[in-house]
Amino acid sequence: MGTSEHGNLGTNVRQNPFEQAPKYHERQSSEIHEGRTPKDEKTMALRTIVQTNLQLAFLSLRARFTKVSRRTKHAFAAPPSHRVLFSLGLLAIFFVPDTEVRADDRQQLQLISGLRHLASDRDLLAKAGVSPDQQGAIDYLNRLHPSDAAKISIAQLIGKLGHPDYMTREKARTSLREFSTQAEIQLLAALDSRDLEIAMQAKHLLQMINEMRDAGWHDAMISASLRFLTRKRHQKSVQTILQTIPLLQRQNQLEEACTALWFSVESDSVERITQCLTHETPAVRIAAIPALELLDSDTAVVRIRPFLSDPSEPIRLAAVRALIDHKPRLCASELIELLDAKDTRTKLQAAWLLTQLFDQKTDEKTNPQFAEQAKRWRSHVATMPPSQWQLPLRGKRLLLKEYKGFFKEDFKQSIASIAGQYGQLRYETTVANARASVALGVLRLHGNHAEGDQRIILTAQQLIGHDHFTEPFDVNAEIGGEAEGSGGYHVGISIGNLRMLFHPAYRGGGFRIERVDNQQYIVTNQTMPFTPLAGVLHNMQVRVTPQKEGRVLLETIITNPNAPEPTYVKKFLADKTDIGPLAQVRIERSGRSGGDALFGSFSIDTMGIDRPH
Repeated sequence: MGTSEHGNLGTNVRQNPFEQAPKYHERQSSEIHEGRTPKDEKTMALRTIVQTNLQLAFLSLRARFTKVSRRTKHAFAAPPSHRVLFSLGLLAIFFVPDTEVRADDRQQLQLISGLRHLASDRDLLAKAGVSPDQQGAIDYLNRLHPSDAAKISIAQLIGKLGHPDYMTREKARTSLREFSTQAEIQLLAALDSRDLEIAMQAKHLLQMINEMRDAGWHDAMISASLRFLTRKRHQKSVQTILQTIPLLQRQNQLEEACTALWFSVESDSVERITQCLTHETPAVRIAAIPALELLDSDTAVVRIRPFLSDPSEPIRLAAVRALIDHKPRLCASELIELLDAKDTRTKLQAAWLLTQLFDQKTDEKTNPQFAEQAKRWRSHVATMPPSQWQLPLRGKRLLLKEYKGFFKEDFKQSIASIAGQYGQLRYETTVANARASVALGVLRLHGNHAEGDQRIILTAQQLIGHDHFTEPFDVNAEIGGEAEGSGGYHVGISIGNLRMLFHPAYRGGGFRIERVDNQQYIVTNQTMPFTPLAGVLHNMQVRVTPQKEGRVLLETIITNPNAPEPTYVKKFLADKTDIGPLAQVRIERSGRSGGDALFGSFSIDTMGIDRPH
């Protein structure tokens, strides 16, 4: 689901973000909190997580006990440890009023999506004065779209911003604060008011709304509310989610809304979901297509199949999710086509579904280049009968996961002089006759040349099949250098247009961050707690976490292998104008003539990286 598909839609909240919300311990309403204390809330959250894990244990053992009972005609003819787990599973099933286990494809959605956020979601909603349950989540989301009556009230209040009486103006401004983003569209229109007082007050209120949005409070509340709706079904969930989707701007929220809808749909939702197949907002159609199949799998195939030819890539992927267990070969062919999608998330989610279809262990760090893996998938679809595929995918098809890549080079193959390529890596230099070689498991970027740069490069296109990285990833390298010319040259890792470097055999290492294109210092030389010794390979890691507005959080960790403590750590938030697109990752030697740069290994990991961004 590409963000370009969804347009620039505003989000609206009735909750007043400008006044301090009541603290958790100050709320007294027994109707909302049922007389529970903060300790009780945390205990309940922990209990729910534990109970859910017990349910998972029960479900995983149920098939095993069925087989045992067939042989022994007694369900407890099993080892004592298994009988204990079976009993705990039964307790979790029968004594958990707040958690529901479903025996269909949506069961995985409930057990996987958002459970680890349960305690923090409860706390966030409660601190904002919202009941931390399904009804509270629905009430909060309903505030995003103002009613006709609310629009009339907002218009009247905006008119009062220009009233000659000061108290009348202040009351109007206070009331508009309470409407918050619900009033945003009408406040934008008020900027053009002929009444200068109205235009000025509208500008100030819009600034407050933007400050609240930048702080992330609004987005966090929406996400928490949507995740609550995947924990237990509520009769009003479907209508609320469908009304909310057109208002969402962030991709993660759109995906959370899809997950909530797929979990929540009931048989009485068929007509409403069917109508959404022609909704003007693409994101609503994307959510509705798999939802219809969940409700009416037999007749939905005919309705959904035309969407496999839709011009929109995200909509075609939604149709594949709905039909993969019904029309596996047709859908697999479409997944192959989507490997060339322009939309990054669509492409990587299609690739992840292919890994599930062909039972590739994505948690094992053995993934080849994306292009090589795509070639294997194409071969499987063309030659392997569906009877050998991992069908049915059931709940897996509804998981909005993306393909992850892993690369590692240990430089085991010796070569006297690298001419352009070394395996999957490309060698570049800005200096004539600057040489690179590999021997005895060590890459050398030779230093006997004029001032300039040498680098070994791997691209995002090679690793994940897209022109730049959009998700967190880690870069690791063993790096060092010789003593000759210490302080005049440096070694390090570069991400995009920034390189993190240090000076081998130079007192304190002289760590800094600079631009690759013009060598401008972004972080000036920093003294590390140790001196990187000549000829010693140091462990260097850069944790890369993309942020909003193109900024990137870079956390560099350098460890001396001869004395693991202390370790040097530097965190830096890079601006988009400095780091540029995250298209390449490189290990480098730069600077003047001097010793050789030494590299023992080089790896990039996008798998299992789960940092907020």
